[in-house]
Amino acid sequence: LGTSAINFVKLSSNISTSTVGNSVNNNTITLGTETSAVQLAIPPNYLVVGSTYRIRAIGSRTGTTSAGLTFNARIGTTTVANAGNLINANAIAASATASSFEYEGTFTVRTTGTTGSIIGSSRTIYGTTILLSTGTSTVAVDTTTTNYLKLSHLSTSSNADVWTIYVSEIEQVV
Repeated sequence: LGTSAINFVKLSSNISTSTVGNSVNNNTITLGTETSAVQLAIPPNYLVVGSTYRIRAIGSRTGTTSAGLTFNARIGTTTVANAGNLINANAIAASATASSFEYEGTFTVRTTGTTGSIIGSSRTIYGTTILLSTGTSTVAVDTTTTNYLKLSHLSTSSNADVWTIYVSEIEQVV
């Protein structure tokens, strides 16, 4: 076995509170609009075959009305929350039960270049419910330009339940 350098990159963000339709802590979820929770800028030609990234977000929801939320993991050439190729999505079903949640997604580069590709899967735990999203196909990524790996959230609820992300991070694990 030969030796190889392992690069480690990590981006963390702190508390991000969102209330559907209301501004809280300068982070607003507008009904039907994706909002970024965390993103990582990846320089041109940094993505290599086999490199793997993990995205995590941990938080809670308060309120007693039925509310749902979708986590979207994306990669693309812009920082806009809803732009870029969707690697995968996990939807927390509308529920009247407030609870804690954890999202974790793992994404691996399959090919590089202007027609590169990435594949991923994720898990979301909401209360006692576990949601799995296993990637079965790749999405396109141009690895020769700056890309943004990001996790966004989207609520389709019209109530004022509060979703709070306490910790979110993106790290390169391989």
